[in-house]
Amino acid sequence: MGRVWARRLAVCVAIVVGLTVVAAAQAIPLGVYGNTDRFDRLTGQETDSGETYLAWDQGRTWGSPYSYFLGSLRERPHITLKTAKGGGITPQGIARGKGDAHLIGLALAIAEAAKPVYIRPLAEMNNERNPYCAFYANGRPKGGGRTAAWYRKAFQRIYILMHGGTAKAMSARLRALGMPGVKTDVPVNRHHRTEELYKAYRTKPFMFSEWGLTIDDPSFIKAFAGFVRTHRRVRFISFFNGPAGERYDLGTKPKSRAAYRRFIVPLSG
Repeated sequence: MGRVWARRLAVCVAIVVGLTVVAAAQAIPLGVYGNTDRFDRLTGQETDSGETYLAWDQGRTWGSPYSYFLGSLRERPHITLKTAKGGGITPQGIARGKGDAHLIGLALAIAEAAKPVYIRPLAEMNNERNPYCAFYANGRPKGGGRTAAWYRKAFQRIYILMHGGTAKAMSARLRALGMPGVKTDVPVNRHHRTEELYKAYRTKPFMFSEWGLTIDDPSFIKAFAGFVRTHRRVRFISFFNGPAGERYDLGTKPKSRAAYRRFIVPLSG
């Protein structure tokens, strides 16, 4: 299964293998999921962004506080929001505002941290193992508060609250989308570059919030770097390394690790 997965990823970028490599349009922030210090030693990378998975209400009512994650994930923390634990909220619950305490708490902590933060809301929505996925593996709908329509509304609400504004302004946007408003002002996220990128480019920016491989395949690493260098809208890449010794760990793949040092690390400028 791992080989098939890696090969499928390789196919996505194989078209760039034979192209002449040109200088990257700009320095690309490099991220990783896993032990950032160890990964930097393995590859020579200077990681700009560490990733964590934040379960629902983690940081607010249980576990380490938000400030711990924001302070320990380097200069650009990468936070993937999940719904497991903490009551197992559904997309419907999020859309209706039942999870606002968590979202606003995180947004306030981000404002206090005063650094750019990548928020990845409810990732891998087509993975049936995720409780917010709308379908089972056999194609049968999960129904209830976990439909695709509720997922879209939950995503929209997360986006609006994370970007902040006055309660009045956010409520107007939420109600226009058929969702209840909020009563709390949230500092505007002044680090996001959405408006700047919209003005500078004809289409949206692109990022690889996770990429990796389960086999030792340096050609895939080279092809991926070629894709990043030749596609100017790529703004961020984050390698999924995982725990030491496990299937995604680059430390167990010497050829790929050497390729990462040669082709990926220089992308950071």
